[in-house]
Amino acid sequence: MVDAFRYMNSDWLRAEDIEDDAPVDVTITGVKPGKYKKEDENEHLDVTFAEYRPPLGLNNKNLRKLVELLGRDTDDWTGKRVTLIVINVEVAGELKKAIRISDDLPRKPRRREGPRDDTPRAMRADEYDETRTRKPRRPRPDDNRPRQRRGER
Repeated sequence: MVDAFRYMNSDWLRAEDIEDDAPVDVTITGVKPGKYKKEDENEHLDVTFAEYRPPLGLNNKNLRKLVELLGRDTDDWTGKRVTLIVINVEVAGELKKAIRISDDLPRKPRRREGPRDDTPRAMRADEYDETRTRKPRRPRPDDNRPRQRRGER
């Protein structure tokens, strides 16, 4: 099945743009004033995300939620992560899908355990040769005192 909404060009992020109506964590890349229509006198804020091309025009509910979560200064919002959710709202007696900002901030992603393949390293675990052993420490010439074992003083 081909989703026809994918081929509808829009200047705004729509609920249909979020796959499977599942909550999605997004990173704010910018906030700027905007208008829904060019002839419209009322301004609102547009929020852009790293994960989506079109901006989300903030209605009052989403604006209040972002202020509650991130503070009043929009300059501080850049780089912050929020969760977008899709809900059903009643508009003129019809149920329509809408995007809302979730009440909770997303959790930080877990760090991967072990070395990352793209980071420099001396040796990966699967490259380790078990036959290699460490050489015993050679005593220094000026080290004449008897060695102490762990736990002895």
